[in-house]
Formats: sequence, C-alpha cells, structure tokens
Amino acid sequence: MSSPSNTVVSLSATVTVAGNQVTVNTGDITKLAKQGFQFTLSQPVQLGTIDKFTQWLNDELSLSIPDLNKIEIPIPALQSAFQSFINGQIWVTTLVINTATSTYNIGVTFTLEPSISILGLLQFDGIGIQVNHSEIGSPA
Repeated sequence: MSSPSNTVVSLSATVTVAGNQVTVNTGDITKLAKQGFQFTLSQPVQLGTIDKFTQWLNDELSLSIPDLNKIEIPIPALQSAFQSFINGQIWVTTLVINTATSTYNIGVTFTLEPSISILGLLQFDGIGIQVNHSEIGSPA
C-alpha cells in the first residue's frame, strides 16, 4: 500500500526596489483557485530617505515639494534633529497578502540617521507601525 503524496509548488522572484534586490515568495500555486493568492516578503526592504522620497515625488509626479536640504531652522538643536529626520531610512519590514483568508499585514519602520539626543538623557532612534487586517470570521 503506497502512502498518499503531497506536492507543493511555490514561486519566488527577485525584483529590484529602490536599488535593492528583494525576494518575494508565493504560497502553493497548485491550489491557487482553492486557497487564493499568497505573497510574503522574504526580508525587509529599504526604500530610502524622506529626502529621496520627496525628490522622487517631484520627479515622477511633477509635485513641487521644496528641497528639504535647503530648509533652515534657526535653532541649531532643531536643525540637527530635522537633518536626522530627512536623512532617516524608511523600511518595509513586513508585507503579507493572503487573499484566501483576507489577511493583509504591512509593517514600516523609520530609522533616524543619526539618532536624536533629547536633553542628553534619551536617544530617539526611530518609529514603526504595523497594520494587520483580516476579515471577521476568517481563519488568520
């Protein structure tokens, strides 16, 4: 008597996002009609700085966002904090799409470069947000 077999076929692809190679993976594509589309980001993706993002918006969408590097703030400590902000790095840390369960997750972090010192007592390094969505009653 032979054992039942199970074959799983997944795909992965490497794409370039903002100059960085990113590998993405699918779920079992042999069950696409039954289980829906599944997509998972394999590793965090660095999108770049706020400054580069606003420049991209200007170039690609013809928006007129001022050059952030030309903004002068008269208080040196605030100018330094502002520079840390515009040089900070944006990362997509999590991206999951599962149409079968209507589950969607995205996580984004923003890392200041360099960290901002607050009164010499506290270092502010960055901030992140994670949004998870699933339909009520769906297995997540």
